[in-house]
Amino acid sequence: MIKVPNHPKEESRLSALLRYEVLDSEDEAAFDELTQLAAYMCETPFALFNLIDDRRLWCKSRVGLDVHETGRDIAFCSHTILQDDIFEVQDALRDERFFDNPFVMNDPKLRFYAGIPLFSEEHLPIGTLCVLDPRAKALSPEQQNVLRVLSKQIVNQLETRLNNRRLQRITEQYDATLGMLAHDLTSPFNGILGCAKLLNEQSDDLSSDEVKEMAQGIYVSSLKVYQLLDELMRSVLCSMGASPGEQKNCNVSSMLDETMDFLKEAFSFKQLSLVNRLRRHLEISGDPAWVKTILRNIITNAIKHSPQGGSIFVEYGQVTGRMVEISITDEGRGFPLEEIRRQALASTEADSDSVGEVGHGLGLNLCRKLAEQQGGSIYIDPECRHGARVIMRMKRA
Repeated sequence: MIKVPNHPKEESRLSALLRYEVLDSEDEAAFDELTQLAAYMCETPFALFNLIDDRRLWCKSRVGLDVHETGRDIAFCSHTILQDDIFEVQDALRDERFFDNPFVMNDPKLRFYAGIPLFSEEHLPIGTLCVLDPRAKALSPEQQNVLRVLSKQIVNQLETRLNNRRLQRITEQYDATLGMLAHDLTSPFNGILGCAKLLNEQSDDLSSDEVKEMAQGIYVSSLKVYQLLDELMRSVLCSMGASPGEQKNCNVSSMLDETMDFLKEAFSFKQLSLVNRLRRHLEISGDPAWVKTILRNIITNAIKHSPQGGSIFVEYGQVTGRMVEISITDEGRGFPLEEIRRQALASTEADSDSVGEVGHGLGLNLCRKLAEQQGGSIYIDPECRHGARVIMRMKRA
């Protein structure tokens, strides 16, 4: 046998293959029917729909052969993925590349092979559709065209399958998110309605301090509603594949000032102070709207988990290569170690804050997604033992 080289774009080819999420999956009727049609139209007893990874040929669908995978080095299809069209071997015994192949020398004693690459949307060969026969033969032009048509149908089925899986995941995520939002919106709306009702019914009997306190309550509850709806909108956009806008130089201190102005009533309500240890002219690269969303969500979470009269620290961290670290630390209870080990930032489970409110958990998860789509990251500092420290890593401007 002659050793077959890898595809010239092997790394990209493997990435395209993995994108379809189909390796080692169960048999599926949609593919079996196309494989059966290939065998029937080409008048062969055997037909296979194969996918080829870095070391093996894995069979997704088969007719006439009880084979599920084989080594890539002995597979006829390893030659096929190097072609742009049908690769045909009319008599393997007379071909120096295959005369000593185990499938030729032993059962099923193959003589004929014809395969066509299955091209991804990037025109990279991820596998093959092939027909085989223990008799030497040749395909007619009409049979070759049948293979071409069926190969495109298989790729269409793969795309449909992938889109259905993605839609299912998005639907499940939306159901979970909407369930959490429905639960979490109840509390702030009750607060707004309760304070508004008292103001409407008892305004003449309330002192100015009581009116001010109720107004603060309405403001804080409204802020929570706004944040939840903003997070939902951004989360939906991320799930739909939205990309950040134009990457610009973002002055972090200026954005922090804007965030503080927006959250000043929330800080006042819990008598919190912000300790700003950022460099005044620190700049990162990103979508300004998305960066503001990240800062606002992390600081809002810090407010929720801070004790009355505590402090929140915003600090400039180390620079590693092209990345800048910015940390936001509160003085609350911190994240349990087991939650950090479960990669708490990717979790959407609810948690309780310092005054018994329930947190929806969407905020940090959303921040992580927004940062990653801009080439950055968000993570919890596992070394922080007094409160919680969330670190944002973003590209330096």
